Amino acid sequence: MMMQRGAIRQLTAAQSCAESEWCSSSQVDISKLSTSQQNTWRNNQGQWINSVTLYKAGKINIDNATLAAYIEDAMGFSLGFLGKITARFGLRLDYDTYMNKAPIAPRFSLNYVAPWNKWEFGHNFATMLNLGVNRYYGRNLFTYALMDGRSSLQSTLTRANPGILWENATATQNKNDTNFDQLRVPYSDEFMAGISQNLFVFNINAKYIRRNGRDEIRRMCSAPDGSLSSPNCASNSTLTSDLRVYTNEGRSDTDVVTLSIQNNTPINIWRVKNYFLFAFDWTNVKRNYEDYSTDLTSGELNNEWISWNGQLIRYADRPATNFVRPHTIRLTTTHAFNIWRTKWLWNNFFRIRSNYTTMANTNNANRDSFVIDGVLTPVATFRPFDIKTAFTWDMRVGFEVDVWRKNTLFVNFDIFNVLDNRNMAIYNFSGTIGNNNFAATPIYEVGRQFWVEVGYKL
Repeated sequence: MMMQRGAIRQLTAAQSCAESEWCSSSQVDISKLSTSQQNTWRNNQGQWINSVTLYKAGKINIDNATLAAYIEDAMGFSLGFLGKITARFGLRLDYDTYMNKAPIAPRFSLNYVAPWNKWEFGHNFATMLNLGVNRYYGRNLFTYALMDGRSSLQSTLTRANPGILWENATATQNKNDTNFDQLRVPYSDEFMAGISQNLFVFNINAKYIRRNGRDEIRRMCSAPDGSLSSPNCASNSTLTSDLRVYTNEGRSDTDVVTLSIQNNTPINIWRVKNYFLFAFDWTNVKRNYEDYSTDLTSGELNNEWISWNGQLIRYADRPATNFVRPHTIRLTTTHAFNIWRTKWLWNNFFRIRSNYTTMANTNNANRDSFVIDGVLTPVATFRPFDIKTAFTWDMRVGFEVDVWRKNTLFVNFDIFNVLDNRNMAIYNFSGTIGNNNFAATPIYEVGRQFWVEVGYKL
Protein backbone atom coordinates (compact mmCIF):
# COMPACT_ATOMS: atom_id res chain seq x y z
CA MET A 1 0.00 0.00 0.00
CA MET A 2 1.31 3.45 -0.90
CA MET A 3 0.04 7.00 -0.46
CA GLN A 4 0.85 9.89 -2.78
CA ARG A 5 0.47 13.51 -1.75
CA GLY A 6 -2.20 15.59 -3.44
CA ALA A 7 -3.54 19.15 -3.17
CA ILE A 8 -1.94 21.70 -0.82
CA ARG A 9 -4.02 24.09 1.27
CA GLN A 10 -3.13 27.14 3.36
CA LEU A 11 -3.43 26.96 7.14
CA THR A 12 -5.76 29.58 8.58
CA ALA A 13 -5.37 31.33 11.91
CA ALA A 14 -7.98 29.01 13.40
CA GLN A 15 -6.12 25.86 12.31
CA SER A 16 -3.05 24.19 13.77
CA CYS A 17 -1.23 20.90 13.41
CA ALA A 18 1.79 18.93 14.53
CA GLU A 19 4.77 18.96 12.17
CA SER A 20 4.57 16.04 9.75
CA GLU A 21 4.85 15.26 6.06
CA TRP A 22 1.13 16.08 5.79
CA CYS A 23 1.09 19.41 7.61
CA SER A 24 3.49 22.20 8.62
CA SER A 25 2.75 25.19 10.86
CA SER A 26 5.88 26.96 9.62
CA GLN A 27 5.10 30.02 7.53
CA VAL A 28 5.68 29.61 3.79
CA ASP A 29 8.50 31.80 2.42
CA ILE A 30 6.91 34.06 -0.18
CA SER A 31 9.97 36.16 -1.06
CA LYS A 32 10.46 34.42 -4.42
CA LEU A 33 6.81 34.52 -5.46
CA SER A 34 5.12 36.96 -7.82
CA THR A 35 3.29 39.97 -6.39
CA SER A 36 -0.16 38.45 -6.83
CA GLN A 37 0.94 35.19 -5.23
CA GLN A 38 2.57 37.05 -2.35
CA ASN A 39 -0.73 38.80 -1.67
CA THR A 40 -2.51 35.46 -1.51
CA TRP A 41 -0.03 33.87 0.86
CA ARG A 42 1.09 36.97 2.78
CA ASN A 43 -0.57 36.04 6.10
CA ASN A 44 -0.31 32.30 5.79
CA GLN A 45 0.10 30.22 8.93
CA GLY A 46 1.58 27.21 7.14
CA GLN A 47 0.34 24.56 4.73
CA TRP A 48 -1.34 21.16 4.80
CA ILE A 49 -2.34 18.33 2.46
CA ASN A 50 -6.09 17.89 2.10
CA SER A 51 -6.12 14.97 -0.36
CA VAL A 52 -3.95 11.97 -1.18
CA THR A 53 -4.08 9.11 -3.63
CA LEU A 54 -4.06 5.67 -2.05
CA TYR A 55 -2.64 2.71 -3.98
CA LYS A 56 -3.65 -0.63 -2.55
CA ALA A 57 -1.82 -3.90 -3.05
CA GLY A 58 -3.57 -6.42 -5.27
CA LYS A 59 -3.27 -9.07 -7.95
CA ILE A 60 -4.17 -8.98 -11.61
CA ASN A 61 -4.37 -12.30 -13.44
CA ILE A 62 -4.86 -13.13 -17.11
CA ASP A 63 -5.08 -16.33 -19.11
CA ASN A 64 -4.71 -15.99 -22.84
CA ALA A 65 -4.50 -18.32 -25.82
CA THR A 66 -3.35 -17.13 -29.24
CA LEU A 67 -3.75 -18.41 -32.77
CA ALA A 68 -2.06 -17.19 -35.94
CA ALA A 69 -2.52 -18.24 -39.55
CA TYR A 70 -0.77 -16.99 -42.69
CA ILE A 71 -1.30 -17.62 -46.38
CA GLU A 72 0.64 -16.22 -49.32
CA ASP A 73 1.08 -16.63 -53.04
CA ALA A 74 4.16 -15.57 -55.02
CA MET A 75 4.17 -15.22 -58.80
CA GLY A 76 6.64 -14.04 -61.40
CA PHE A 77 6.03 -12.15 -64.64
CA SER A 78 8.62 -12.01 -67.39
CA LEU A 79 8.73 -8.72 -69.27
CA GLY A 80 11.14 -10.03 -71.87
CA PHE A 81 13.85 -7.51 -72.70
CA LEU A 82 12.36 -5.16 -70.06
CA GLY A 83 13.21 -7.43 -67.12
CA LYS A 84 11.13 -9.36 -64.59
CA ILE A 85 8.54 -8.62 -61.92
CA THR A 86 7.86 -10.76 -58.86
CA ALA A 87 4.72 -10.16 -56.83
CA ARG A 88 3.71 -11.67 -53.51
CA PHE A 89 0.28 -11.48 -51.89
CA GLY A 90 -0.41 -12.55 -48.34
CA LEU A 91 -2.96 -12.50 -45.54
CA ARG A 92 -2.25 -12.95 -41.84
CA LEU A 93 -4.88 -13.66 -39.19
CA ASP A 94 -4.25 -13.27 -35.46
CA TYR A 95 -6.66 -14.25 -32.70
CA ASP A 96 -6.43 -14.27 -28.93
CA THR A 97 -8.95 -15.07 -26.24
CA TYR A 98 -8.36 -11.82 -24.30
CA MET A 99 -9.27 -9.32 -27.01
CA ASN A 100 -11.55 -11.92 -28.67
CA LYS A 101 -10.93 -10.38 -32.08
CA ALA A 102 -9.46 -11.85 -35.25
CA PRO A 103 -8.28 -9.04 -37.54
CA ILE A 104 -6.87 -9.94 -40.94
CA ALA A 105 -3.78 -8.08 -42.13
CA PRO A 106 -3.07 -7.90 -45.87
CA ARG A 107 0.50 -8.03 -47.14
CA PHE A 108 1.79 -7.15 -50.62
CA SER A 109 5.27 -6.79 -52.11
CA LEU A 110 6.47 -6.10 -55.64
CA ASN A 111 10.04 -6.54 -56.90
CA TYR A 112 11.38 -5.45 -60.26
CA VAL A 113 14.60 -6.94 -61.61
CA ALA A 114 16.35 -5.00 -64.38
CA PRO A 115 17.13 -6.95 -67.61
CA TRP A 116 20.88 -6.25 -67.53
CA ASN A 117 21.20 -8.19 -64.27
CA LYS A 118 21.53 -11.37 -66.38
CA TRP A 119 24.11 -10.01 -68.79
CA GLU A 120 27.68 -11.30 -68.65
CA PHE A 121 28.96 -8.29 -66.77
CA GLY A 122 25.56 -6.90 -65.90
CA HIS A 123 25.66 -8.24 -62.35
CA ASN A 124 28.27 -5.58 -61.62
CA PHE A 125 25.52 -2.99 -62.20
CA ALA A 126 22.48 -5.01 -61.12
CA THR A 127 19.39 -2.96 -60.27
CA MET A 128 16.37 -3.97 -58.22
CA LEU A 129 13.31 -1.93 -57.25
CA ASN A 130 11.20 -2.88 -54.23
CA LEU A 131 7.69 -1.84 -53.26
CA GLY A 132 5.66 -3.00 -50.30
CA VAL A 133 2.26 -2.20 -48.79
CA ASN A 134 1.48 -4.01 -45.56
CA ARG A 135 -0.67 -3.83 -42.47
CA TYR A 136 0.59 -4.88 -39.03
CA TYR A 137 -1.65 -5.33 -35.99
CA GLY A 138 -0.04 -4.61 -32.66
CA ARG A 139 -0.87 -6.45 -29.47
CA ASN A 140 0.52 -5.78 -26.02
CA LEU A 141 -1.97 -7.92 -24.16
CA PHE A 142 -0.34 -8.21 -20.77
CA THR A 143 0.13 -4.46 -20.60
CA TYR A 144 -3.53 -3.99 -21.51
CA ALA A 145 -4.61 -6.44 -18.82
CA LEU A 146 -2.50 -4.66 -16.23
CA MET A 147 -4.04 -1.29 -17.09
CA ASP A 148 -7.47 -2.88 -17.18
CA GLY A 149 -7.24 -3.85 -13.50
CA ARG A 150 -4.90 -1.42 -11.77
CA SER A 151 -7.33 1.51 -11.52
CA SER A 152 -9.60 -0.56 -9.29
CA LEU A 153 -6.77 -0.61 -6.72
CA GLN A 154 -6.58 3.18 -6.56
CA SER A 155 -8.71 5.53 -4.44
CA THR A 156 -8.64 9.17 -3.32
CA LEU A 157 -8.76 10.26 0.34
CA THR A 158 -10.02 13.75 1.14
CA ARG A 159 -10.21 15.56 4.51
CA ALA A 160 -11.84 18.87 5.34
CA ASN A 161 -9.23 20.08 7.85
CA PRO A 162 -5.71 19.08 8.98
CA GLY A 163 -7.00 17.61 12.24
CA ILE A 164 -8.75 14.71 10.51
CA LEU A 165 -6.73 11.49 10.37
CA TRP A 166 -6.40 9.79 7.01
CA GLU A 167 -8.11 6.76 8.51
CA ASN A 168 -11.21 8.93 8.94
CA ALA A 169 -10.93 10.78 5.61
CA THR A 170 -13.56 10.48 2.89
CA ALA A 171 -12.54 7.72 0.47
CA THR A 172 -13.52 7.75 -3.21
CA GLN A 173 -12.88 4.49 -5.02
CA ASN A 174 -11.62 4.93 -8.57
CA LYS A 175 -13.62 3.17 -11.22
CA ASN A 176 -12.18 0.45 -13.41
CA ASP A 177 -12.79 2.77 -16.33
CA THR A 178 -11.69 0.70 -19.32
CA ASN A 179 -11.99 -2.86 -20.51
CA PHE A 180 -9.36 -3.15 -23.19
CA ASP A 181 -11.13 -6.09 -24.78
CA GLN A 182 -13.82 -3.61 -25.81
CA LEU A 183 -11.32 -1.58 -27.85
CA ARG A 184 -10.21 -2.13 -31.42
CA VAL A 185 -6.79 -3.70 -32.00
CA PRO A 186 -4.22 -0.99 -32.93
CA TYR A 187 -2.62 -1.33 -36.35
CA SER A 188 -0.07 0.28 -38.65
CA ASP A 189 -0.34 0.66 -42.41
CA GLU A 190 3.14 0.70 -43.92
CA PHE A 191 4.29 1.76 -47.36
CA MET A 192 7.86 0.99 -48.41
CA ALA A 193 9.74 1.87 -51.59
CA GLY A 194 13.41 1.22 -52.24
CA ILE A 195 16.11 0.74 -54.81
CA SER A 196 19.16 -1.51 -54.68
CA GLN A 197 22.02 -0.78 -57.08
CA ASN A 198 25.21 -2.79 -57.49
CA LEU A 199 28.41 -0.98 -58.41
CA PHE A 200 31.06 -3.65 -58.85
CA VAL A 201 31.76 -4.98 -55.33
CA PHE A 202 29.53 -2.40 -53.67
CA ASN A 203 25.79 -2.32 -53.19
CA ILE A 204 23.99 1.02 -52.74
CA ASN A 205 20.54 1.08 -51.15
CA ALA A 206 17.96 3.81 -50.70
CA LYS A 207 14.72 3.12 -48.83
CA TYR A 208 11.73 5.17 -47.76
CA ILE A 209 9.15 3.97 -45.21
CA ARG A 210 5.86 5.66 -44.38
CA ARG A 211 4.08 4.16 -41.37
CA ASN A 212 0.62 5.34 -40.30
CA GLY A 213 -0.45 4.11 -36.88
CA ARG A 214 -4.18 4.09 -36.27
CA ASP A 215 -6.57 2.99 -33.52
CA GLU A 216 -3.70 3.37 -31.06
CA ILE A 217 -4.48 3.36 -27.36
CA ARG A 218 -4.55 6.73 -25.62
CA ARG A 219 -6.21 8.43 -22.67
CA MET A 220 -9.19 10.78 -23.00
CA CYS A 221 -11.81 12.45 -20.83
CA SER A 222 -15.39 11.25 -20.54
CA ALA A 223 -18.05 13.85 -19.81
CA PRO A 224 -21.07 13.03 -17.59
CA ASP A 225 -23.19 12.36 -20.69
CA GLY A 226 -20.66 9.75 -21.86
CA SER A 227 -19.24 11.84 -24.69
CA LEU A 228 -15.49 12.18 -25.14
CA SER A 229 -13.56 15.42 -25.08
CA SER A 230 -10.94 16.50 -27.57
CA PRO A 231 -7.91 14.17 -27.76
CA ASN A 232 -5.92 16.18 -25.21
CA CYS A 233 -8.71 16.48 -22.61
CA ALA A 234 -10.24 19.93 -22.19
CA SER A 235 -8.83 21.90 -19.26
CA ASN A 236 -11.91 22.72 -17.25
CA SER A 237 -13.06 21.73 -13.81
CA THR A 238 -15.98 19.69 -15.14
CA LEU A 239 -14.09 17.33 -17.40
CA THR A 240 -11.00 16.99 -15.24
CA SER A 241 -13.15 15.75 -12.37
CA ASP A 242 -14.98 13.24 -14.53
CA LEU A 243 -14.07 9.76 -15.64
CA ARG A 244 -11.01 9.22 -17.83
CA VAL A 245 -10.99 6.33 -20.22
CA TYR A 246 -8.75 4.71 -22.81
CA THR A 247 -9.85 4.86 -26.41
CA ASN A 248 -8.65 4.15 -29.93
CA GLU A 249 -8.18 7.85 -30.66
CA GLY A 250 -4.38 7.59 -30.83
CA ARG A 251 -2.69 8.07 -34.20
CA SER A 252 0.87 8.47 -35.40
CA ASP A 253 2.68 9.16 -38.66
CA THR A 254 6.29 8.10 -39.16
CA ASP A 255 8.69 8.79 -42.01
CA VAL A 256 12.04 6.98 -42.27
CA VAL A 257 14.66 7.46 -44.99
CA THR A 258 17.71 5.19 -45.07
CA LEU A 259 20.73 5.47 -47.37
CA SER A 260 23.42 2.78 -47.19
CA ILE A 261 26.43 1.39 -49.02
CA GLN A 262 28.16 -1.92 -48.40
CA ASN A 263 30.41 -4.36 -50.19
CA ASN A 264 28.81 -7.58 -51.45
CA THR A 265 32.05 -9.46 -51.85
CA PRO A 266 34.88 -9.33 -49.30
CA ILE A 267 37.76 -6.91 -49.66
CA ASN A 268 40.85 -9.00 -48.98
CA ILE A 269 43.73 -7.35 -47.12
CA TRP A 270 46.56 -9.54 -45.81
CA ARG A 271 44.38 -12.68 -45.87
CA VAL A 272 41.67 -10.88 -43.93
CA LYS A 273 38.18 -10.72 -45.48
CA ASN A 274 36.71 -7.28 -44.78
CA TYR A 275 33.09 -6.16 -45.01
CA PHE A 276 31.91 -2.58 -44.49
CA LEU A 277 28.46 -1.03 -44.15
CA PHE A 278 27.91 2.73 -43.98
CA ALA A 279 24.37 4.09 -43.49
CA PHE A 280 22.49 7.30 -42.79
CA ASP A 281 18.98 7.37 -41.28
CA TRP A 282 16.49 10.22 -41.06
CA THR A 283 13.47 9.67 -38.83
CA ASN A 284 10.44 11.88 -38.25
CA VAL A 285 7.60 10.91 -35.90
CA LYS A 286 4.39 12.82 -35.27
CA ARG A 287 1.61 11.57 -33.00
CA ASN A 288 -1.23 12.97 -30.92
CA TYR A 289 -0.07 11.39 -27.67
CA GLU A 290 3.17 10.83 -25.84
CA ASP A 291 3.29 7.44 -24.16
CA TYR A 292 0.15 5.85 -22.77
CA SER A 293 2.08 3.28 -20.75
CA THR A 294 4.16 5.97 -19.05
CA ASP A 295 1.03 7.97 -18.31
CA LEU A 296 -0.57 4.99 -16.68
CA THR A 297 2.15 4.67 -14.10
CA SER A 298 2.51 8.37 -13.28
CA GLY A 299 0.74 10.68 -10.91
CA GLU A 300 0.02 12.93 -13.85
CA LEU A 301 -2.93 10.71 -14.76
CA ASN A 302 -4.94 12.77 -12.27
CA ASN A 303 -4.47 15.58 -14.79
CA GLU A 304 -2.80 17.93 -12.31
CA TRP A 305 -1.89 21.47 -13.18
CA ILE A 306 1.68 21.75 -14.45
CA SER A 307 3.98 24.52 -15.64
CA TRP A 308 4.96 23.94 -19.27
CA ASN A 309 7.80 26.34 -20.06
CA GLY A 310 6.24 28.93 -17.75
CA GLN A 311 2.60 28.39 -18.82
CA LEU A 312 0.05 26.85 -16.45
CA ILE A 313 -1.78 24.02 -18.21
CA ARG A 314 -3.30 20.66 -17.40
CA TYR A 315 -0.97 17.70 -17.75
CA ALA A 316 -3.16 16.16 -20.45
CA ASP A 317 -2.90 19.35 -22.52
CA ARG A 318 0.88 19.30 -22.88
CA PRO A 319 2.24 18.86 -26.42
CA ALA A 320 3.93 15.57 -27.23
CA THR A 321 7.59 15.97 -26.35
CA ASN A 322 10.39 15.11 -28.74
CA PHE A 323 11.75 11.63 -28.10
CA VAL A 324 13.40 10.65 -31.40
CA ARG A 325 16.89 11.56 -32.54
CA PRO A 326 16.22 12.70 -36.12
CA HIS A 327 19.58 11.75 -37.68
CA THR A 328 21.75 8.67 -37.26
CA ILE A 329 25.02 7.68 -38.91
CA ARG A 330 26.07 4.02 -38.72
CA LEU A 331 29.30 2.25 -39.66
CA THR A 332 29.72 -1.50 -39.34
CA THR A 333 33.01 -3.27 -40.03
CA THR A 334 33.39 -7.05 -40.11
CA HIS A 335 36.75 -8.83 -40.44
CA ALA A 336 37.07 -12.61 -40.91
CA PHE A 337 40.35 -14.56 -40.80
CA ASN A 338 41.78 -17.96 -39.85
CA ILE A 339 44.39 -18.78 -37.25
CA TRP A 340 45.46 -22.41 -37.35
CA ARG A 341 42.24 -24.47 -37.02
CA THR A 342 40.14 -21.60 -35.73
CA LYS A 343 37.93 -19.17 -37.63
CA TRP A 344 37.89 -15.67 -36.18
CA LEU A 345 35.40 -12.85 -36.58
CA TRP A 346 35.94 -9.26 -35.43
CA ASN A 347 32.95 -6.94 -35.69
CA ASN A 348 32.67 -3.22 -34.86
CA PHE A 349 29.49 -1.14 -34.78
CA PHE A 350 29.90 2.65 -34.66
CA ARG A 351 26.86 4.89 -34.30
CA ILE A 352 26.41 8.68 -34.09
CA ARG A 353 22.94 9.97 -33.18
CA SER A 354 22.12 13.66 -33.47
CA ASN A 355 21.12 15.96 -30.63
CA TYR A 356 17.52 17.01 -29.97
CA THR A 357 15.47 19.09 -27.53
CA THR A 358 12.99 17.62 -25.07
CA MET A 359 10.99 18.91 -22.11
CA ALA A 360 12.48 18.05 -18.72
CA ASN A 361 10.88 17.97 -15.28
CA THR A 362 12.84 20.33 -13.01
CA ASN A 363 13.89 19.67 -9.45
CA ASN A 364 11.88 20.70 -6.41
CA ALA A 365 13.74 23.97 -5.80
CA ASN A 366 12.96 25.26 -9.29
CA ARG A 367 9.25 24.43 -9.40
CA ASP A 368 6.85 27.21 -10.36
CA SER A 369 3.95 28.15 -8.08
CA PHE A 370 0.53 29.41 -9.17
CA VAL A 371 -2.62 30.44 -7.37
CA ILE A 372 -5.07 27.60 -8.00
CA ASP A 373 -8.56 27.79 -6.49
CA GLY A 374 -7.32 30.65 -4.34
CA VAL A 375 -4.36 28.69 -2.96
CA LEU A 376 -0.72 29.13 -3.88
CA THR A 377 0.31 25.74 -5.21
CA PRO A 378 3.70 24.53 -6.44
CA VAL A 379 3.31 22.43 -9.56
CA ALA A 380 5.50 20.09 -11.58
CA THR A 381 7.56 22.29 -13.89
CA PHE A 382 8.85 21.37 -17.35
CA ARG A 383 11.57 23.29 -19.19
CA PRO A 384 13.29 22.76 -22.57
CA PHE A 385 16.39 20.61 -22.26
CA ASP A 386 18.95 19.77 -24.94
CA ILE A 387 19.99 16.15 -25.33
CA LYS A 388 23.53 16.09 -26.72
CA THR A 389 24.82 14.07 -29.65
CA ALA A 390 25.48 10.45 -28.70
CA PHE A 391 28.33 8.27 -29.95
CA THR A 392 28.59 4.55 -29.25
CA TRP A 393 31.03 1.84 -30.27
CA ASP A 394 30.16 -1.82 -29.79
CA MET A 395 32.57 -4.64 -30.52
CA ARG A 396 32.44 -8.43 -30.85
CA VAL A 397 35.41 -10.78 -31.12
CA GLY A 398 34.63 -14.43 -31.65
CA PHE A 399 36.09 -17.66 -32.89
CA GLU A 400 34.96 -21.17 -33.64
CA VAL A 401 36.88 -24.42 -34.01
CA ASP A 402 35.89 -27.72 -35.61
CA VAL A 403 36.30 -30.16 -32.72
CA TRP A 404 35.20 -33.46 -34.25
CA ARG A 405 33.18 -34.39 -37.36
CA LYS A 406 31.87 -30.86 -37.85
CA ASN A 407 31.02 -30.47 -34.17
CA THR A 408 31.92 -26.85 -33.50
CA LEU A 409 32.93 -25.06 -30.32
CA PHE A 410 32.38 -21.28 -30.49
CA VAL A 411 33.18 -18.37 -28.18
CA ASN A 412 31.96 -14.76 -28.55
CA PHE A 413 33.27 -11.87 -26.48
CA ASP A 414 31.14 -8.69 -26.65
CA ILE A 415 32.00 -5.22 -25.42
CA PHE A 416 29.09 -2.76 -25.51
CA ASN A 417 29.91 0.95 -25.33
CA VAL A 418 33.65 0.31 -25.62
CA LEU A 419 34.60 3.89 -24.72
CA ASP A 420 32.17 3.96 -21.78
CA ASN A 421 30.60 7.17 -23.09
CA ARG A 422 27.98 8.85 -20.92
CA ASN A 423 25.15 9.21 -23.41
CA MET A 424 22.10 10.91 -21.99
CA ALA A 425 18.87 9.25 -23.07
CA ILE A 426 16.32 11.66 -21.58
CA TYR A 427 15.93 13.98 -18.64
CA ASN A 428 13.52 12.48 -16.14
CA PHE A 429 12.62 12.63 -12.46
CA SER A 430 12.31 10.30 -9.52
CA GLY A 431 9.23 10.43 -7.33
CA THR A 432 5.79 11.67 -8.30
CA ILE A 433 4.00 14.94 -8.76
CA GLY A 434 2.93 16.33 -5.43
CA ASN A 435 5.86 14.67 -3.67
CA ASN A 436 8.35 17.21 -2.36
CA ASN A 437 11.15 14.66 -2.51
CA PHE A 438 11.32 14.23 -6.27
CA ALA A 439 14.34 15.66 -8.06
CA ALA A 440 15.24 16.00 -11.72
CA THR A 441 17.89 13.50 -12.75
CA PRO A 442 19.52 12.75 -16.10
CA ILE A 443 18.87 9.24 -17.37
CA TYR A 444 21.84 7.69 -19.17
CA GLU A 445 22.15 4.81 -21.54
CA VAL A 446 23.98 1.67 -20.47
CA GLY A 447 27.71 2.13 -19.86
CA ARG A 448 30.46 -0.30 -20.81
CA GLN A 449 29.41 -3.93 -20.57
CA PHE A 450 31.24 -7.21 -21.12
CA TRP A 451 29.47 -10.36 -22.26
CA VAL A 452 30.88 -13.82 -22.97
CA GLU A 453 29.01 -16.49 -24.92
CA VAL A 454 30.26 -20.07 -25.13
CA GLY A 455 28.44 -22.71 -27.16
CA TYR A 456 28.75 -26.05 -28.88
CA LYS A 457 27.08 -26.81 -32.24
CA LEU A 458 26.45 -30.45 -33.17
